[in-house]
Amino acid sequence: MEAVDECAKLRGGARLQIGMKRVKKKRWNERTRRIRNTRTLPTDPVIEAYKKDIDRTLLRQSLKLSVTERFEELMELQRFAEALRNAPTVPEND
Repeated sequence: MEAVDECAKLRGGARLQIGMKRVKKKRWNERTRRIRNTRTLPTDPVIEAYKKDIDRTLLRQSLKLSVTERFEELMELQRFAEALRNAPTVPEND
């Protein structure tokens, strides 16, 4: 009988822990929602003008990469730029 009581206590305790996690998560979500709602900054017309010319899909794609992968892409771009600088020039026909 004692073992059954211990199991019931354990199950109840586990339920209590899960319930507390849900309460904490709910409180956290409410807090972050309130913080996000109060953080609205005034919009700058200059920034808004530049936003339309930025390809956000490239930003999202870059942010999906790890830091190492981003550095590797940057180094590849630098190697390409160096190859262009060292490429022979074609004389212009006048």
